Amino acid sequence: IFSLDDVIAEAAQIDAFMHTGACGSEQLPCMSGIPFTGIVLKHLRWVTRVRAVIDGKISSEDIKLGDHHSCDLGKWIDGEVSKKSPLTQNSAFVSLVGVHEQMHSKVREIFANKDRMSVDQLESEYRELLKISGQVIDLLVKLR
Repeated sequence: IFSLDDVIAEAAQIDAFMHTGACGSEQLPCMSGIPFTGIVLKHLRWVTRVRAVIDGKISSEDIKLGDHHSCDLGKWIDGEVSKKSPLTQNSAFVSLVGVHEQMHSKVREIFANKDRMSVDQLESEYRELLKISGQVIDLLVKLR
């Protein structure tokens, strides 16, 4: 009935509402915080797409690979850095920056080499991607 894109769009609307509500006892718009739900769902969609490429269900040529600055998480990270948010001093944020970049590198590596890898090598690379993905989500949870 619903596609994953529909679910992500709804989650983004919920996040947007939550981040413009009242902050504590102040009646000012609450613009701080991470749009957690939308970012996590989009992150998981990427991991699912990589699995689909490995399984031959979709072609890697059909997917536009951006760098770690062009996805929603990267844009959020860059936004926090550019506004010199205190969050950027948080050790989980600092770790997230590196792990997020590492995840993008792993996806590019898998896509670039998938035709030269054996099934066992692809599965090993995917397990590594899942490990990195789990680290990204764990760090996002800490920042939430």
